[in-house]
Amino acid sequence: MKCSLCGYCEIACPIFITYRDNILGPRWRVQGAVMLKNRELDPTDRIKKSLYTCLTCASCVDKCPLNLNIPEIVIEGRSLSTKPPQSEIIRRNVLRHGNPFGVKNSFKSKKESETLLFVGCLYPVVDQITLGLDLFARFDFLLRVFQRIPIFWKKMDGITKIAKLLEVLGYEFTFLEREPCCGEILYNMGYLEDFKSYIQGVHEVLKRKRIKRIIAFSPFCAYAFKKLYPKFIDDWDIEVLTLVEAINLRFEGGKLSLRVTYHDPCYYARHLGITEEPREILKKIEGLELIEPEHHKKKTLCVGDGGLELYYPKVAYDVAKRRVKELLSTGAPVIVTQCPACMAMIKWVLKREGWKADVRDIGKIVLESLK
Repeated sequence: MKCSLCGYCEIACPIFITYRDNILGPRWRVQGAVMLKNRELDPTDRIKKSLYTCLTCASCVDKCPLNLNIPEIVIEGRSLSTKPPQSEIIRRNVLRHGNPFGVKNSFKSKKESETLLFVGCLYPVVDQITLGLDLFARFDFLLRVFQRIPIFWKKMDGITKIAKLLEVLGYEFTFLEREPCCGEILYNMGYLEDFKSYIQGVHEVLKRKRIKRIIAFSPFCAYAFKKLYPKFIDDWDIEVLTLVEAINLRFEGGKLSLRVTYHDPCYYARHLGITEEPREILKKIEGLELIEPEHHKKKTLCVGDGGLELYYPKVAYDVAKRRVKELLSTGAPVIVTQCPACMAMIKWVLKREGWKADVRDIGKIVLESLK
């Protein structure tokens, strides 16, 4: 099926809306990717910028009359394009160390269980990422900073609280002592062959641990395990729950006097279709008032992550600022979400603009409501 060049996708693209530049719109990206595949175009810097400014947020897909999976087309185009230098550093770290920062994700668990709590690479260092975002234009320097992340890895208060919540809700689970990256970042950057090979190794680790179910902290990890692994691994048979699904299944209610707005992560709302579960969780909390932003559920606005902050931080910031303004316009003093990348981007804008709001993970809200 070919793109009809109608341009409806551009109505929804956060990058195109922000800059009104055709090269930064989905229509041009699709054409560039197709022409690269057909060898009708050389992989120039202009093509690279077009492909790597895509957020893969999928807001364009809903507008496409041909129902093209534009993010997948873009990622295929990335696989044929020249890559930003940052992506090669990340690729090397994932393949060598099993982590994009070049460190080991190390957790201790005395329990044996068929249920795995998969933390992911970003959740342990949300605050450190927020502090470092202003330096992404000087990525080599930032990478050296992030290679000191083992110092921060010991400060896993957020992870401990979420684990405690799941225990309170009756879940029994284990951690991987050496948790590998899920590999989604390799796929997103366009290293498709590396991704296919890498996830076979992750699958072997899970099989050796006899894992039957995964509870994934991050929407990106959940997407990888729910959508990508079954696509590329023939005998993939592991049940996958997002954190919000796991909480919603067993959380019966709590009490907390609070006014909040909820930011839907793109990978939950559009890629995985998870929009009702977080709202059902919040509705179970007596005294909590949810104020929806104008764009919510599947119409959510991307907050500028998905890798864009690595390659074009100014573009990512402009997109994030637009979304944060909308969230603040609700008047709610607390912004709730359940994505480490979204949290980092929102905190970055708030810090840089001097705007006031508290940003919290939905799991921590639930735990607080049970006290």
